[in-house]
Amino acid sequence: MRTGTSLLIIAGLLVTSVTVAATRTTAPRVRVVGRPSSGQAVTIVDAHGSRTALRLPAWSSVEDVVVSPSHRHALVYAFLRPHEPRTAFVLDLESATVSGSFRPGVGGTFTFSATDTIIQIAGCGTECVTMQLHDAQGRKLGAFVCDGFDDDTEVSPDRRFVACVRRDHVSVLDATTGLEVASQVPQCRVTSRPIIAFHASAVRISSACEERERDAISEVPLPPSLLR
Repeated sequence: MRTGTSLLIIAGLLVTSVTVAATRTTAPRVRVVGRPSSGQAVTIVDAHGSRTALRLPAWSSVEDVVVSPSHRHALVYAFLRPHEPRTAFVLDLESATVSGSFRPGVGGTFTFSATDTIIQIAGCGTECVTMQLHDAQGRKLGAFVCDGFDDDTEVSPDRRFVACVRRDHVSVLDATTGLEVASQVPQCRVTSRPIIAFHASAVRISSACEERERDAISEVPLPPSLLR
């Protein structure tokens, strides 16, 4: 599977195209077409042809476009008007409509979970990030403050769970609901952020302890009902 983002200039128009290409099927493409001075259109190009899902007012500025791994949704993050907070629009790619929107209040990066929940990570200082979870209708599922974030290790390989790591507490969240499904409080004085490793049915947490020569390692089981 290939995922690509390209910027094209066609007849003086800025065209942003995000393509998620599957091996045998044609996945939808999301394109931002038009001049900012006169307003841009977000179009979906798929087997149905090219359809407009969203029209942006003049002088809008699109900052990010993200397509979910399921190809069911996309997120368009844009400035609509000067001095206003940026807005995140969630698009339903099948119907080419806006399924929801929200204003997160901060910037950062956006990714989708396996169930099309939106995970937003934004910095809030040294070793500090905020994590917000929204569903595909733009409803906030939860907001958390963590001691940094690593998308490679602190999101499960199937993108169904996400960890919020702090020195004194580790929370494992269900990415679909935003609810805490597992947690651990270190049994020692931790000197650095714990290291997370997701396994098939548990989370492995390794903590560096001040009073021990070796790291304290614990396995926190994930709820069996969520692993089916």
